[in-house]
Amino acid sequence: MNYTYTTSKDTTFGVYAGNFTGNQTTEVVLTEKINGTEYPLSGIAQLGQEIYQLSIRFPTNGSFAAAPLSEAFSSAQLQRALHYETDTFASIYLHNDGGGKFSTRPLPSAAQIAPIKGIIATDVDGDGHLDLIVAGNLYDAEPNTARADAGNGLWLRGTARATSPQYRRWRADSWHLSTSRASR
Repeated sequence: MNYTYTTSKDTTFGVYAGNFTGNQTTEVVLTEKINGTEYPLSGIAQLGQEIYQLSIRFPTNGSFAAAPLSEAFSSAQLQRALHYETDTFASIYLHNDGGGKFSTRPLPSAAQIAPIKGIIATDVDGDGHLDLIVAGNLYDAEPNTARADAGNGLWLRGTARATSPQYRRWRADSWHLSTSRASR
């Protein structure tokens, strides 16, 4: 959607950060869940350098490639690690539905070409509807992963049309900064 990795409701993307080597450092393991089983995304060549115990336990690329995460790491190691999981990389907005409940809506496809790192919510054009100015790129990717740097910034103009009372539609207008004003 806006990055090299992919994910879906059926194939989630995960990240574990923890001390997997016992040397008081934090190692990061990226994962993908396929058919309910979680696998490391990186091969033994990369992870084995960082977490040497894996190279001992899995001496060949083939043995590691077939191993689910639960065979590569103990349940105690995984439970101690910080763990996040997502089923989308879409840039979204959260609507406060009240009562501690939130709903999510993806931003328009024009806002999905690069990760959004900053949002300003304001009525840019004075029409009484909240607009969003979004910007972002991701330059600090790991080796062999392309940078996500296609974003030029975007003005998402709020409109009165809505698909439900809680959902505001945005029309994507490209914009760039000039010396005197934002222009389309």
